[in-house]
Amino acid sequence: MQNIIAATNWLPLPKDKIQPVIDTKKLKAKVQGMRFWEYYQWWVNNYKKGYVAEVTLKKYYTDAKQLWNIAPNMKLIDLEDNRLTLQWLLDQYGKTHRRLTVLGWKAHIFASLNSATDDGFISGIAKSQIKVTSVENNWSIEKRSKERNKIKTMDMSEYRVFKTRVDIDLDTMLDKKPVFPNASNFLPNTKGGHTASVQSKMMLISILTHTGCRFAEALGLTTNDYNDTSITINKTWDYKTNTGFAKTKNEASIRKVTVDKTLIDQLNKFANWKRAYFPDSQSLPLVVEPDCLIFNTTYNDFFRRLQRKYGVKEKLSIHKMRHTYISYLLNENISAEFIAKQVGHTDTSMIQRVYGHLMKERQEADRIKVESLLK
Repeated sequence: MQNIIAATNWLPLPKDKIQPVIDTKKLKAKVQGMRFWEYYQWWVNNYKKGYVAEVTLKKYYTDAKQLWNIAPNMKLIDLEDNRLTLQWLLDQYGKTHRRLTVLGWKAHIFASLNSATDDGFISGIAKSQIKVTSVENNWSIEKRSKERNKIKTMDMSEYRVFKTRVDIDLDTMLDKKPVFPNASNFLPNTKGGHTASVQSKMMLISILTHTGCRFAEALGLTTNDYNDTSITINKTWDYKTNTGFAKTKNEASIRKVTVDKTLIDQLNKFANWKRAYFPDSQSLPLVVEPDCLIFNTTYNDFFRRLQRKYGVKEKLSIHKMRHTYISYLLNENISAEFIAKQVGHTDTSMIQRVYGHLMKERQEADRIKVESLLK
């Protein structure tokens, strides 16, 4: 199929040459006859590969696998201006996935179909009256209410205490040699690999707490990425396949993050500490140690131990620090536009969708404030 599409990528020939004649009807018929999962996979290879981060690309390929599982024989042409078929496809996926996941999957499917329309392979797709169903549709009212009210962030007082305690403890720990709770006789040049020291874990947690950046973004920071007032995020660290530096999630993720002096002082002190105990790690990111095995679950376990130690009531995953940071800034009346740039969102739509309740509370507070000013 890729060879078929490549035939359309010819360049204009000189006037004295006869331009090739492309049988568009034959080409269109071949594409329309493709099974949809095959077309989707081709679309990913040509429209997404090389333009999105590797981790995001894997999600697109997972989409193709899901399409194969749900409808292995469905053809691209079957979805042309066919609301019922498209709705059936979304419903099948929604039977085993949560609403936000279904919304993301739907966006990917529609993007591929829009490309098929623009390329002339289909005349169009149905967009009206498409409903999103998910596993939540089968939940009881009680379960929906419980899930809706489930705490997904630290409250603001917990966040302030957590951040302060991390700052204090990290500063103290950086006056000591590397601490490895599960390996008291650890040698830095161990060949078999090891988990990170407590100091490196604490430094990473502090970066997340002060910036709200993503886990892989914090892992990818180097000493060249920060100055007295900001941190530059322009890469990540591929800890999953251990292939080194990798692209950010998208172009919006490349950004400068405004930070406080406390974090900059920590980064400088940590850099000196690391040079003293890990002198052979200059080519590695700041919080990555030589022969270090990095697992998200290991950091989640460490993060939860800190939560218990510092009095956080809920057991939150490390990614929830990003949500906590955003909630904190919203609570402090920082604009959604600034926050979106700070955390690497393309626009404010994600913030409005996920943190809409906080924005409504802020709008209500602003309304009351305006009323009092105008009395």
